[in-house]
Amino acid sequence: MKLYLFFLILIFPATFFLSQTTVSGNVYNENQVPLSGVLVVNIDNDLKSITDENGHFVINANAGNELRFVRQNYERASAIVNSNSYFFGINTKMIFAPTDIEEVIVSRKLSGNLANDSKLLTKVDKIAQLNSDIGLPKSPEKPREKPADLKKSVLLPILFGQVNFQSIYDLASGKARRQKRLYRYEDFQEKIEWLKSNLRSDFFRENSINKSQTSDFLSFGLLESNALNNSFKAKNIDKAEFILLGFVKQYLERKSQN
Repeated sequence: MKLYLFFLILIFPATFFLSQTTVSGNVYNENQVPLSGVLVVNIDNDLKSITDENGHFVINANAGNELRFVRQNYERASAIVNSNSYFFGINTKMIFAPTDIEEVIVSRKLSGNLANDSKLLTKVDKIAQLNSDIGLPKSPEKPREKPADLKKSVLLPILFGQVNFQSIYDLASGKARRQKRLYRYEDFQEKIEWLKSNLRSDFFRENSINKSQTSDFLSFGLLESNALNNSFKAKNIDKAEFILLGFVKQYLERKSQN
């Protein structure tokens, strides 16, 4: 009987530990102030959680899993789950990363009326101001020949008694279709290059993406996620990085199967 109890005492803690799949913790800033709204991502199982108003989070994780913490205007943090994490939790400190504030110019003396004075604040685009001072005309973002469109370029002019023979030729010869396909390809490549240029230099290495796979991985993410394309339009690299993190596991699994 005593021997049985002895083994039971040994086995129970081990069973208790192995059954633990939930880990909790708290996230603070440098001043030990709890941070709410921090996104917590388990890189190994792709589960996500968000800290509450007290900076507390709960997420499913096994020993050895990596947790990453992401919040706007803060440097990303990470932690590895170990046996102590289940009993003592994971306390994580995030470092504030200040962002530049665009210069504003007050052209007249303030009157004290907020409704009127707010109209006097103007954001300064230094490059645009320089071009204006030099006298350079504002160039279009993408100087492209507009592909012919059946409704706008052919049918609509006919209603007004006009015939656009060039548009008819472009549509009949397939030139308009080739132009649209080329522009889609150029836009797609522009998104890939923007992501490469703006993602952290160690992003791919940390996520086991080889240098030769970077373009393929980014293409995979762009084709799978409209949100990633929207983050490019908004030039929001933090959002783009978070979305790409969610595709790492799926991409690597597909590559291993091929």
